[in-house]
Amino acid sequence: MGKILLQAFLDSVPENTNCVHGDFQPGNVILAGGKPYWIDLGRFAWGDPMFDFGHLYLSCGVYSKRPT
Repeated sequence: MGKILLQAFLDSVPENTNCVHGDFQPGNVILAGGKPYWIDLGRFAWGDPMFDFGHLYLSCGVYSKRPT
């Protein structure tokens, strides 16, 4: 069942040719000379940028509020 749901989700994602970071979160940005630079590009790929924004939301809005 899980495999079918995952495949249905993947089939629903439109083809896209935008760059995505893959691990979009504040810890992967450094400032040098007033300019932002993205680091940790191990998951850099082509895809829908909403995946990056979803990851940013989880990193800043959900994971940060979990009890430690």
